[in-house]
Amino acid sequence: MLGGRAAEELIFKEMTSGASNDIENATNVARTMIIDYGMSDLGPMNLNTDKRYSYEQRNLSPEMLGKIDEEVKRLTDISYKHAVNALKSLRKNWTF
Repeated sequence: MLGGRAAEELIFKEMTSGASNDIENATNVARTMIIDYGMSDLGPMNLNTDKRYSYEQRNLSPEMLGKIDEEVKRLTDISYKHAVNALKSLRKNWTF
């Protein structure tokens, strides 16, 4: 999901706003994995308490919200590293 941002770094050696949708989608997927599906180091629990819509406030402690944010960052960092590595391994076959 972060292939656009990874390609910017590898090709242009800078980051632009062009990959903002990549970042938004990757963050949303990571947050859903953690909050709704329990797919993180926080454990197999649904943290989506009393929420009807994704934009509503959750009844979680500030500490738990901080842990969720840390997990989102951890997952997106891992995903970004995988995207960079995949592009680097394929780059030798690129022709311009």
